Amino acid sequence: MIRQNRLVFLLCQLLLCIDFTAAQFTQTTVIPSILPSQCYDYTTITDGSRNVNAVGSTNCDTIFLSGSRWVRFMGDSGTQLSTTPTDPNQCGTQVTGWYSGLMPAVTQTVTNGQVCFSWHSNSCTWSNTISVTNCGSFYVYELSMPPVCAARYCTNTPSILQTTTTTPTTTTSEIYSSQCYSYTTVDEPSRHVNASYIGKQCDKTNSILSTTGWFRFVGSGGTQLPTYALNSNQCSTDAPGWYSGTMPNTPGLTQNGTICFSWEGNSCKWSNSIQVTNCGSYYVYHLSPPATCSLRYCTDTPIVATTTTTTTTTTETTTTTAILSSQCYNYTTIDEESRNTNKPGGSECDQATFAPGPRWVRFTGVGGTEIPTKAVGPNRCGTMATGWYSGAMPTVVDTTSSGSVCFDWDSNSCQWKNDINVTNCDSYYVYELRPSPGCSMRYCTTNTPTAKVSKGVTSISDYIKNLFKKLIS
Repeated sequence: MIRQNRLVFLLCQLLLCIDFTAAQFTQTTVIPSILPSQCYDYTTITDGSRNVNAVGSTNCDTIFLSGSRWVRFMGDSGTQLSTTPTDPNQCGTQVTGWYSGLMPAVTQTVTNGQVCFSWHSNSCTWSNTISVTNCGSFYVYELSMPPVCAARYCTNTPSILQTTTTTPTTTTSEIYSSQCYSYTTVDEPSRHVNASYIGKQCDKTNSILSTTGWFRFVGSGGTQLPTYALNSNQCSTDAPGWYSGTMPNTPGLTQNGTICFSWEGNSCKWSNSIQVTNCGSYYVYHLSPPATCSLRYCTDTPIVATTTTTTTTTTETTTTTAILSSQCYNYTTIDEESRNTNKPGGSECDQATFAPGPRWVRFTGVGGTEIPTKAVGPNRCGTMATGWYSGAMPTVVDTTSSGSVCFDWDSNSCQWKNDINVTNCDSYYVYELRPSPGCSMRYCTTNTPTAKVSKGVTSISDYIKNLFKKLIS
């Protein structure tokens, strides 16, 4: 019943409203703003002890222990997170959290920023990265567990919610790659290019960066890797690392590049291949541990972060973001550099990886983002019999193609094969894969993506049809 009521509500929002009178017939088209899903699906918090004027105690925000969630503050607690530094021992806690970022001023937009937690005389002893959505008449916040206990998010009630609603121009916030929302934060002041030398810091043994993954640099140490050559003995290490590639200037774009480590007059004595993603207001880096010690990634704080944002102006045609198939959001991520077609062979096997049955996966990272569409020869990709896709790729967004992965062995490019499915998720593909027919067989990946052709929704009626199908499925 709840599902049916929501369906009727959404359809009534979008359909034409007809006004009959005794003297005349008038047709009025009403197209209200379609807000992001978090503006309807959130947890409400009304706890008055969170208010900045409430006394301190030992409460801790363990309600976020199970993971991040969208929340809306209401009632005696206040309606927004405090945007000015709070003193310790307020808001029913000891370590008080306040929002230090920019609020989204335009309805339907989302901004990312930091919540600082005040303790002793430091207004930002710890911090969390959060998201804030402007829902027109209120804000919702995507919050996660504070770094320590007892710490808590503090609230207040501003006199006016300042929002701007655009009518002739529709501006929508970009939906960026998953790494823009799932990364490890690095806040180490000693990484800064101007930091005093404290000797032989090494990222090969660093507790955070000793594992390959996506990282975001924050805090006084700097927010970006330097893009110029460094000298030995900077950043509290012997061989400092700097980025020698091209930065992605467009939000949502990812670039491949190289980190060079300077040593004894050689600005690129050692190097690592990395990826950089532009997440709008910040960058994230896909980094792996350096080859030896003492090598370290350095950071700097640029004066201006240059980004290019594309705004779409609509007149008679309303374009909306497609509602994609569930596998575009629910998949397993595989980030294994050894799968790349340029890597040597080995004995890796995908029988156990995909047991007991098929699953949807997305390939990411420097290993490659897609299964190659031509034979690559045996003894590559960390295995003996190499898997490549011999079917047709789906070129239209939110469509799925069926095909076969062939396993290349002993001069036969298709000695064995598996039937698979591939879905076009606009900016990436996901694959429904099953265990390989034997060992040692493995799905290979490549860094050369196939061009995608997007097919957006170009009218309100198309959107209603698509929405209806998604809601009743």
